[in-house]
Amino acid sequence: MKPRRLLVPLLVLVLATIAVAGARYRVEPANCTGCGDCERLCPVGAIQVIDGKSRIDPETCIGCGQCLGVCTHDAIR
Repeated sequence: MKPRRLLVPLLVLVLATIAVAGARYRVEPANCTGCGDCERLCPVGAIQVIDGKSRIDPETCIGCGQCLGVCTHDAIR
């Protein structure tokens, strides 16, 4: 494959990586039951259950999306 043909897929990959890395999640309080599954799974401790609802610290969140995958109540967006 010629080097120029690699440029476009590489650029798309870089832009997608930047977009995903910038992803931040929030909790929809109306859907959150405060079960704590997301809090237990978060690898950086960015989630706490406060007053029966999960809260995500945007400064600590790395945007990995593990909380999104574990939430069965569709509370994390």
